[in-house]
Amino acid sequence: MKNLYLDHNVYIEALENERLNASLRGLMDKKIQCLYSPAHIEEIYKVVANEKSQYKNKMKELINFISIVTSDMEVIPTNTELVIKKEHPKVCYSRVSSIDTRERVKEDSCIKYTEDKNNYLKLLHEDKHNSSLSSIEPEKIWESPIIVKYILDFNNNIDFIIEKYNTSLEVQMLSIFNVDKTLPDNFCLRRGNFAELEISHKQLEYTIEILFRILNFAGYCSEKSEQTSISGTHDVSHAIYATKADFLVTMDRRFAKKCKAVYNFLGVRTSVIFCKQNEVVNVLENIVTESDVI
Repeated sequence: MKNLYLDHNVYIEALENERLNASLRGLMDKKIQCLYSPAHIEEIYKVVANEKSQYKNKMKELINFISIVTSDMEVIPTNTELVIKKEHPKVCYSRVSSIDTRERVKEDSCIKYTEDKNNYLKLLHEDKHNSSLSSIEPEKIWESPIIVKYILDFNNNIDFIIEKYNTSLEVQMLSIFNVDKTLPDNFCLRRGNFAELEISHKQLEYTIEILFRILNFAGYCSEKSEQTSISGTHDVSHAIYATKADFLVTMDRRFAKKCKAVYNFLGVRTSVIFCKQNEVVNVLENIVTESDVI
């Protein structure tokens, strides 16, 4: 049985695409286990809690659909690592809705977007060649001089960064609820260390967040607007949870390239597959075929 993690946009597409809907419902019979995560439910809650949203009524249908497709199998964090457990999406929704993080996510996303955009514009002004950065293949992006510099700068300032992070208000508040997010003194960005991060969710989460941020900061497949930057925050969460799957399928080209790059840096085994709307069903069929061969 192979594990498949679908980006949120695939589930949304399936609500209107009958062929895709039927294909997803039949994956379990073909020995493909779909997984969902709190990131999917957070995106659903964001819509439900928005009084102006025209899609609110669709969210109940989406929750039930995710339940059917995944057989309620969820990727969820523990104090040590990510695990796969059976939990109805309604239970996860109840937990997510009890802690409304929309404003914090929005504010944090917009701040990062502004900082990243300003830095990228500065790079463009200093070196016109940076405009072609996004054309570099994900496996090669870490060889780019500007990316190499950012990694080195991060690790050279790691003591200050760890202290600032560990003493942040968010980390301190979480400790009150016995959630330990503090990073160890020997933390740093290292290539190919996924095996170490796999058994420490807090380090895996922080590492993937930082690597995505470095790519955005350099202008690599960066978000186009403040609004898409909020979706980008959820993308990072999906990238973290999808490390428990064999395949990640998305219809977001920017997310796919950045996720491939981050997985390549860390040595994550998950295959990231980008496809257009009209290609999703064929991609799923190829995954089934590939799994049969394996």
